[in-house]
Amino acid sequence: MRTSIACLFLLPGLLLFLLQGCDSGAWDAKQLVSNLQNISIDEPPSSIRIKSSNASVNLRVDRAVPAGSIEAEYWMEHDSIAEASDLLRASTLTPDMRDGRLYLEPLLQEGVSVHLEIILPDIQGVFIEVENGSVEVSGATGETDVVIANGSVKVLGQEGTVTARLQNGSITVADATDALELHTENGTITIEHAVSDIRARTANGSITVDVQADMSPSLQVFATNGSIECQVGPAFTGEIDLVCDNGSVQVTDQPGIVTAEVVDDEGNRHLVIGAGYNKSTLWSGNGSVQFTITSGPPPGDPDG
Repeated sequence: MRTSIACLFLLPGLLLFLLQGCDSGAWDAKQLVSNLQNISIDEPPSSIRIKSSNASVNLRVDRAVPAGSIEAEYWMEHDSIAEASDLLRASTLTPDMRDGRLYLEPLLQEGVSVHLEIILPDIQGVFIEVENGSVEVSGATGETDVVIANGSVKVLGQEGTVTARLQNGSITVADATDALELHTENGTITIEHAVSDIRARTANGSITVDVQADMSPSLQVFATNGSIECQVGPAFTGEIDLVCDNGSVQVTDQPGIVTAEVVDDEGNRHLVIGAGYNKSTLWSGNGSVQFTITSGPPPGDPDG
């Protein structure tokens, strides 16, 4: 385990970086002070569970590494380097491995936040609960489930399902191979290269969905205050309702595969595409709905 203390503060026109011992007194303004803890994980866990109050997490799978590692950087703003150093030294992380599952719950002193940089050779389940902070997960398999009160979530290259529930913050998911369940009260939702069923909902914010061109998942997408943009390819089939309470609905059918369309008095549309059985809904309370079918690569094309 390696630990170091450093503080960083700004004065007009001047950037100063102080190592521990350069000053132990107080300053007129607050400085950013940090402490670093490095942890080696000799036995790769089957799953990981993280719970913290003020934390940002960057978890990355690297199958080339033989074992895992955790870098925990504790930081705070304080007007006394000495007092901040004491608070940071008292903040720590002790990994708890039980039945192959890794549990992380940092011990944080008042005013201290932590950034966790985690590298694992593989992981079959990721479960993260944070009150305030951001989370990024890359390359995990199985299930990723994230709960945040205030912050953002980004999940990349997930070989499995993704569930994210936020109070305030944005959600981004790209290249997931299974179903998505995404909810935020205040924030945008962005989904790229989706291949499986989607349930996405935001109270305040826009939603953007990009479905892989050779796939036809079920889409249940709802934005109370915000617009929806959804793009699918020529393999998409089924019935879809496009509904706006206050706004417009636009449809672009590049390959001309819509076989039936019903438009009501408010301009909402019900489309039948091909002979598929999927039922989908794009609904916006206040905002527009834009649904685009691209001519894209043909069904089954690996570049879809």
